[in-house]
Amino acid sequence: MNDVKNLEKRMHELGRALAGDPAAFLAGREASGPGEESPGFGPRTSPEALVYDLIWVDDFHVFLGRHVSSPDILPFPGNLCGLPLPPHAPSRAWLKLEEAILRFRPVVQPGWQALEIGCAPGGATTALLDRGFRVVGIDPQFMAETVAANPDFRHIRKPARYATREDLAGVNPDWIVMDMSIPPRDALGELSHVLGILRDSQGKDLALRRGFFTLKLNDWKYASEVSFYIKRLTQFGFEGLKPIQLASNRQEFFVYSGKFRR
Repeated sequence: MNDVKNLEKRMHELGRALAGDPAAFLAGREASGPGEESPGFGPRTSPEALVYDLIWVDDFHVFLGRHVSSPDILPFPGNLCGLPLPPHAPSRAWLKLEEAILRFRPVVQPGWQALEIGCAPGGATTALLDRGFRVVGIDPQFMAETVAANPDFRHIRKPARYATREDLAGVNPDWIVMDMSIPPRDALGELSHVLGILRDSQGKDLALRRGFFTLKLNDWKYASEVSFYIKRLTQFGFEGLKPIQLASNRQEFFVYSGKFRR
């Protein structure tokens, strides 16, 4: 109970400070060691510490988050991983996938196959190739030249909803990665179509074990349907679902699946 009261007290203090002079409050002080503050982030935290994050939009919109600090995450409130986008990555999708791998720590085995739905221009594809995956990508758009030329990449250049059994011949992915700039229900419909082909062609030999899904909130009204999207992924066979808004996300959110029900 004391912890809750202390948290409420701290939230009120933060609210007053932000309402009075947000710029000055967020400026912080130069960080130099554990327990001190960093510019814009507040006090440093130790690994495994429980951290509460307050986002003060205005007097009527306040968001409170909670996370456990990790050695791989920057030691400040905000739960940021601080990954830089490498020069050879053609898009920010590299950041989303690498952040998800950093946070959820899935087993990564070079030589595995990944099926990527919505792969262009190749940000996440690059991350997968760099980790030793063989990648089959489905997308009607063009890939970056460096990705298209990689011998471990094959491009099915059409919308996923038009993919055929012939297109996916020999495809038995260990991972599925999806990031399409279309409404969530449409994206899940295309995912369902692809999964149907894989199940029909591979049967009990389907190797799928992990799912990495970015769902776009093209309109904020879609945010009210998040529970429906999670339910649909469960119906598809994905288990151990962990929805999160990654630090690398924008108007979208991410769902990680640690298991697939064959």
